[in-house]
Amino acid sequence: MKSLSNTFSYATIGSLGLIGIALCIFPGAPLWSSLFQMLGILVITLFVYRKVCPETAAGRWILLAVWTILGIGFALNVWYYTTYSGGTLEAPVVTRDALNIWTQIQNLYHTGNTKGGTMADYARLIYYLNIGGTPTVNSYIVLSILSLLLTMIFTGAFAAYASGSSDPTSRRRISTMTMLLMACITHFIGRGDLFTKDIICCLIMSLALYAIARLTDRNKPWISIIILVCCGIAAYYARPHLLIFSCIAFFLLCFVTPRKNMIIPVVAILFFILLYWLSMQKSYVTFLVNNDGTTEFSLVDDNEKRMAAFSQVIPDYENAGILRKILYLPFTMAVQFLIPLPWSTGDLIEYGPTLAIARFTYPWYLIGGIIIFYLIRCIRRSPKGIMLAALFGLIATAATAYVTGGTVSRYCLLWLPALVPCAAWVLTSGRYKEKDFRIWAWIYGSVLVIGLIIVAVCLHIYSPGGWG
Repeated sequence: MKSLSNTFSYATIGSLGLIGIALCIFPGAPLWSSLFQMLGILVITLFVYRKVCPETAAGRWILLAVWTILGIGFALNVWYYTTYSGGTLEAPVVTRDALNIWTQIQNLYHTGNTKGGTMADYARLIYYLNIGGTPTVNSYIVLSILSLLLTMIFTGAFAAYASGSSDPTSRRRISTMTMLLMACITHFIGRGDLFTKDIICCLIMSLALYAIARLTDRNKPWISIIILVCCGIAAYYARPHLLIFSCIAFFLLCFVTPRKNMIIPVVAILFFILLYWLSMQKSYVTFLVNNDGTTEFSLVDDNEKRMAAFSQVIPDYENAGILRKILYLPFTMAVQFLIPLPWSTGDLIEYGPTLAIARFTYPWYLIGGIIIFYLIRCIRRSPKGIMLAALFGLIATAATAYVTGGTVSRYCLLWLPALVPCAAWVLTSGRYKEKDFRIWAWIYGSVLVIGLIIVAVCLHIYSPGGWG
């Protein structure tokens, strides 16, 4: 263990050196304070990992690797927002959602209120999480990096509890494998150096699942209560719809919660419903689905040519009724699963250069294939906690596709903490060694290749340049 500790320490110093080199190559963030912040993130990450997860050497190395990648990405993105684009740390050049968030943060800092409007509530949340100091783009990216690493940890901890195993070795294996799979999903990792709301929402979801799952050991339930209160308040500001989805997860996980602690998820459901009702009363959120099945989510954007191909298959999707949307689900969920496409040349890089790695979707296709195999072949044979979490993830994914037509894949990043543990279970239980998995791998791989070819041909006709 001493040798391993020394090796890890040397590797940490080397990784910190790489981040320092990146900060020098891409000047924008202050060198020494940024290195100190990144080192602080690693210390916090490893401390939390030791406290909440079945710790392994492999888990620490996974966290170190992701931390290093995010640290280099931090230097690249800050440089892009400032030096490259002609901005400063206090006035970065950002766009889209990031611009809305930044505008609201500036309003809050200078006037004491956000003046309402888009992203106002999320801006208020991260402004106070940042202790209300002078807004700088690097400080908010640091918050995103920490949130991503903590999401990995709490997802791994949730998997260990949901596995229902009393064997420490088994718990360590599924926890570490879950963290590894999360680290391989490039669409998830690529958003860790941005200050859009997706990673914060992922952290809220992973924390909420962890808080309910840890009730199974009947140890210190007050910790779960505190976490759930914090998650509810954070979701109220970040994405109120997450409150309703969390209630579905809590209801399902009630079936593995000991009777002694059953009152906690029940009260959590009532508390989250109350917060959702308050958000509606204050017009923070509106129902996305109308009584006739039509949705308030607009797919029309004249600036996005990608929708031309989608509209050829499903014209006027948002105005379709309930039955039509349900019939479209296989298609919309397939779209949601496949994007971002690996060859696409969309403009999402304007959010930040690191988002370019989200285009490398092949690891997700592999993990997604394992998740689908689990849902088809393993769900009834797996631990009940893993099964219920996967069921929730499937419901949430289908609901997202129903509302958005499957056109916004980042909305499904929130469901990864519920879905990835089932893929980890397939791998750690040895289920992947059986014959039906090999058959499935050939079938899935063939269908995936054929599907991507069809998509490429259709996009070439209707949306040259690929799906943005």
